[in-house]
Amino acid sequence: MSQRPIDPSGPDLKVPVWFEWRGIAAKRVCSPSQLLKRVKKASAQVAEHHPTGFICVCLDNYSMRRNRGVVSAATGNRYFLKYPGLRSAVAWIKAKSPHTLSLVAFASLARWERRRDNPHMEMSSLSQITIFSKEESERERLTEFFAEVQRGFDNYWKP
Repeated sequence: MSQRPIDPSGPDLKVPVWFEWRGIAAKRVCSPSQLLKRVKKASAQVAEHHPTGFICVCLDNYSMRRNRGVVSAATGNRYFLKYPGLRSAVAWIKAKSPHTLSLVAFASLARWERRRDNPHMEMSSLSQITIFSKEESERERLTEFFAEVQRGFDNYWKP
């Protein structure tokens, strides 16, 4: 998608970022109560294989039942702000996981629209990237890296 090589080795994957291989630990979170536990496991997995890397979590089976509004970027922002345990996971990474460069969280929102003549489902794939590097140059490189990945994704999925 972004034309970068990907190596499917430990932790789960590794990808080059500015001429260095970085580890990626991917975890599926089926319950909000398991988020911090999964983040800690991913952090250990990255530390075991690489000096620095990324944690990616897929947030499954969580519904914001109170939020019946349209599926939008604002809805996505509220989703991540209200996801139980996400702030604790970010705080733990900042305090205890200096080798973690960023936390990438993925989720999906779906909503049935039943008021019209033709019912339909609105769906949105959400992602949130939190960059932890304290160095300005590293933050800039990571921002460009994630922008490149997004451009590749957008080009790949054009209709």
